[in-house]
Amino acid sequence: MRASVRLVVVASSLCLHAALPALAAAAEPGFLVQEVAPGVFVAVRREPPGFWFDCNSTFVVGDRDVVVVDTNVSPTSARATLAALRKVTDKPVSHVVSTHWHDDHIAGNQVYRDAFPGVRFVGHVRTRGELETTGATNRKSSLENGPGFARLLRKLVADGKSLAGGAITDEERAAYASDASIVERYVADASALEVVFPDVAVDGTLVLERGGRTIEIRHLNARLNVTSAVRLDMTSAISIRRKRSSPPSHRVSRNAVMARIQPNAT
Repeated sequence: MRASVRLVVVASSLCLHAALPALAAAAEPGFLVQEVAPGVFVAVRREPPGFWFDCNSTFVVGDRDVVVVDTNVSPTSARATLAALRKVTDKPVSHVVSTHWHDDHIAGNQVYRDAFPGVRFVGHVRTRGELETTGATNRKSSLENGPGFARLLRKLVADGKSLAGGAITDEERAAYASDASIVERYVADASALEVVFPDVAVDGTLVLERGGRTIEIRHLNARLNVTSAVRLDMTSAISIRRKRSSPPSHRVSRNAVMARIQPNAT
């Protein structure tokens, strides 16, 4: 089976691997916004590990505009993230980087398209094809099977049972309830979901100069586990991970793009 393509962006849809600075913005229902380096903010999801994901979004605030990396599992989630971004800065978003084709990273693209006329969407050269094929197939399956899965999870919580048949643990109870909520939000938004395709394709390296900061978006061509750490190299390096915990079988594809963000020399 052909490997799918992901853009692994260092300031991307990530869970944090190292301790982060203090809270940078007010808490939202599903996430906290933290400044991980000067001008770089991550909307860190608060849900426990589970089967479904709502990605972390990253805002790289430049002197005139903002680069956003990954846009959540649904327009509803993306609107909450955008509202949090507005509390950080009133600068417009110029680029949205989609690390790969999974809906939890691209389903909010339309929110940024509608809010910022002229915004550019960056993706790997194969992302559009994957959105039209594998992505569309997965979306159809998720919408057909998701409601039943959410009902099952809520019943298990109510009955005090785990998927394995034993007594449910506190960790499982929190994970099942969170997964059911994510699925229900995803399904509720499905009728209004518009897939926004990349209009800037990356195969090798794309460099964005943003006033005192260089963002390099690179094609890695490497197979990595989803939870593998990547580096954000700025005034000091910060190690971050792409997602909250997931099964070992959930892997990053052979092709990937990493964004390296660093200050310009003065």
